Amino acid sequence: MNKIQTTVGSIIQRVFKESNESVRRVVWIGAGGSFGGFYAAQYFMTRNAVTFSSEMFTSNEFVMAPPAYVGDDTLAVVCSMRGTKETCEAARVAKSLGAHVVALYVDPSELTEIADYQVKYESLALDESKTELSNTSIALMMAMELVDRTDGYADHDVAMSAFDNVDAIYRRTVGTTTPLAQKWAEKK
Repeated sequence: MNKIQTTVGSIIQRVFKESNESVRRVVWIGAGGSFGGFYAAQYFMTRNAVTFSSEMFTSNEFVMAPPAYVGDDTLAVVCSMRGTKETCEAARVAKSLGAHVVALYVDPSELTEIADYQVKYESLALDESKTELSNTSIALMMAMELVDRTDGYADHDVAMSAFDNVDAIYRRTVGTTTPLAQKWAEKK
């Protein structure tokens, strides 16, 4: 497995240790593309978590109406490339309610200062970014770790190792489909 899978596993392990194994909820918080990047993790949690709950919130939604259940049994995964104001405020609210806060970020910002844990990701807006290092992949890895830790996930090791192959598949697919898309775009 690659370094990112180890980093994610280590953070989840630390959250559980520091919470005395009490974490039973995750909230995924972000705005725009950062929010959208959580869909895979939320979908995975909805389909696989039995004893662990998961919910997504836009940053402002979380600030204006944080769920009553958010507390020291909650992991808040907050994503922003550069620490947008509303997302930093959402992290601050989550932390004030007792949640364990993980920041997913591209550039250090106020968000990384607020959060208890930080994971740097690569923006897919850049062609050279690795897909396994995107915010979507990292959040999905976190979801898999959470389910494995609380309910057991039989395919955990295979799934985590598969992230090492995704970028090569993506690159081959782009190479194959780009000429086809250009040809299609030139048709009148």
